[in-house]
Amino acid sequence: MVGDTTAEGNDIDLYVQSLAAVLRNGPLALDFEAPMFVPIRTPKRLTVARSGEFGKGLPSRPFSASAGATSLVTGLVVVSYILATLRPLIPEATTTLDWRLPPVGPEWLLLFEAFVTDQRKTSDTRHIEDAHLAIATFQRATPRASKVQSKNRTASVCSGQ
Repeated sequence: MVGDTTAEGNDIDLYVQSLAAVLRNGPLALDFEAPMFVPIRTPKRLTVARSGEFGKGLPSRPFSASAGATSLVTGLVVVSYILATLRPLIPEATTTLDWRLPPVGPEWLLLFEAFVTDQRKTSDTRHIEDAHLAIATFQRATPRASKVQSKNRTASVCSGQ
């Protein structure tokens, strides 16, 4: 999704080309519905849910549980491929993971994590719906988000620690 334009598909190389086109003209926020980091903690807390993965009245969905671990491995492969393919197209791009200070100029890329889950969707397009939900959440929650183009591979909401 770029501004008010949406696009859907399953060609990852075409997707990377569209990311490069956006980055040439301005900043880009790129999110993934997969854990983008794992916390380093004391041995007894290594696999405990991160902030945002649990809460009062909510089920615990730690990154280390079945769905989280599966999406972490998938994200590792997909994110690595996208970044390795994007780098030669935009060699001067700068990337950040700090969603509190989104990029504001061309060739600035913000990567962030989506945690869109348990939305009780049954349609074949639930991942696309999640992606749109993630973009809307990002735009509401992030300073200066209106100046950043948003694209996603699956979906996103930023996670804490």
